Amino acid sequence: MTEFVTIVKKYGVTGVLALWLWHTDNRLNKVEAALYDCYKEQSYRKATNTRIELSEKLYAILPNDKRTNKRNSKA
Repeated sequence: MTEFVTIVKKYGVTGVLALWLWHTDNRLNKVEAALYDCYKEQSYRKATNTRIELSEKLYAILPNDKRTNKRNSKA
């Protein structure tokens, strides 16, 4: 973290821009890697005609009686 501060103090706005570009490049590399992995998995599924079963997730919507909408209850 102190390296970033010294770079900003030494190079000013150019240093901030360079750090931002470096950070954005790192994030983009992670996204590209995830997309490549997804593409590789999809290609494997199509080539082998296999299905990968995913576990089913169920969600329940519960009423919340404790919290009322005060804005609409004054009418």
